[in-house]
Amino acid sequence: MSEGRRSEGRRNDSLVRDHLANERTFLAWLRTGAAGMSVGVGIARFVDDGDSEHAVLAGFILVVAGAAGVAYGTLRYRRVARQIETGDLGIGDHTLGPTVAAVVVGVAILAAFALLGL
Repeated sequence: MSEGRRSEGRRNDSLVRDHLANERTFLAWLRTGAAGMSVGVGIARFVDDGDSEHAVLAGFILVVAGAAGVAYGTLRYRRVARQIETGDLGIGDHTLGPTVAAVVVGVAILAAFALLGL
């Protein structure tokens, strides 16, 4: 095998690894969002301490936060996939999105706890 073919094979292997890592990250966003939405539905449906309006609102907040996580994860996955293909992917360029997502999830959890009186 010539040197050119070997380096092309390494490039393809690296490209495949990058796409698979991007896919794993996307699946993590989906799992986290789905878990948040499931907890929200569970709270809205099964928490009944005489104040069901607050339980439904707390559940709704968590469902919306989970759906926002899924939406952000999908957009991020597509953007990173394009960047991998074009070679424009910069290391450490995308820290604001996950930071904002963490803050949104934290605020949603605190709001749900406050509504439930926990």
